Parts: sequence; structure tokens; C-alpha cells
Amino acid sequence: MSTWREHPLCASPTPWPARFWGPERLDPTAWRELAGRLIIDDEIARLCAVLAGADRVIDVGGGTGLLTQALAAQVAPVTIVEFFDPACETCRAFYPIVKSLMAKYPDDVRLVIRYAPFHQGSDQVVKLLEAAKRQGKYQAVLEAVLQAQPTWADHGRPNPDLTFEIAKSAGLDIERAREDMARPEMQALLAHDVEDLTALQVSRTPTFFVNGCSLPSFGPDQLAALVAEEVAKAKRKADGGW
Repeated sequence: MSTWREHPLCASPTPWPARFWGPERLDPTAWRELAGRLIIDDEIARLCAVLAGADRVIDVGGGTGLLTQALAAQVAPVTIVEFFDPACETCRAFYPIVKSLMAKYPDDVRLVIRYAPFHQGSDQVVKLLEAAKRQGKYQAVLEAVLQAQPTWADHGRPNPDLTFEIAKSAGLDIERAREDMARPEMQALLAHDVEDLTALQVSRTPTFFVNGCSLPSFGPDQLAALVAEEVAKAKRKADGGW
């Protein structure tokens, strides 16, 4: 579906899609608004996951370069992509392990969370986490939800509604969060992650990819070893070696 709008660089009206990611005004303010929206909606993180291991990004276009700056600021030589389910006990157990790796390599490693809502009610909790991100409360809510996981994620009788009170205790504005959870882009984000996990044949959580490479076998030591290997490889490359 398209609507006809007068494009400032065209002599006649041109069809623009009803929904699109570009700015409707070609001026610096519009581009800054777009850059902010992309970061809030985690689009930059998704681009970084695609670019994992790349050492160059070329910006071709007539814009201000703000989007490329936002992307470059978040790119690290090593990217961990984790397919994560908030109701998964093993994801809960791995959280401090991954957090420790991030602290060990603060300038070399970045984490991209992709969602794999395999358990009943996980999709609701994923939306709650994404709503928390919009309030700058993602980590606080995530840690509170994981800490209380045994109370709401009993796989025999799950009760994901309990996570609202848990998130509220972590400082989340619940009314605003509910409004954000109902936004169409929340369901679109989930659908996109499910599509990707299906394409990658992800069947359990957590599943990790480090610079696009899967673990040779599953375990915390294997994850740490692969991250260390990729960090060392990136440093050799930066020093002009192989």
C-alpha cells in the first residue's frame, strides 16, 4: 500500500509506502530523529549482528552520516549473538557468564540478544523487556525477571503476568510499558526473530554465535574459548597480522 506525497527532490508526486523507515523531511533534524528511532528500536543492534567480524563499513549516500556514526559507535570486532528465552533456566544460568565475558572484553565484544520464545508466555515477557528498553530500564528489568524466574516460569503452570509486578519493583512504568507492548512493531520484532531462528535451525536456548560461528559444543568453557579466540584474531588483524 502506498500513498502519494510530494517529494522535495522530485518534480512530480512519487509513491511512498505507507510505512517506511526514512525521514519524511530531508533536513538534519529529521535524520537525527530517524537515528534515534533506529537505536531505540534495536535496528542498529541487528545491523551490527549482520556485520559481525567486518572491519569496514562504507556509507554511500547523500545523508548526514549520523546513522553510520551511530552504527560505528556500537561496532566491536567480536559480536556474540545469543538466542534467548526469558523463561529458560539455562539462559538464566548463562546470564552471569555472558555478563562476565562482556566485562572482561569491554572494548572488544558486544552482545546482541535475539529472542527465541519457546516457552508458554515467553512472548509476553519479551515484549515487556523491549518496553523496558524504551524506558532505559532493560538491564534492571531483565535481571529482576531472571532472578524471579522460578516464581513465574514454572513450566507446568507458568504465570507470566507476575512479571509486571516484578518489573514495576525494578522501576518500570507499567502503564506506559503496556502501551508500548501493544505497538505493532513489538509483534513484528518477535516475528522477525522467530523467522531467523527457524532459518538458522535454532531449536534450544541459549544458542550462541560468535562472529557468525556456532559453538563446537555447548558449554560455558566452549563459549569463553571461542570468544577469546575471536578477540585474539581481531587483535592480530588490527596489528597487521593474520
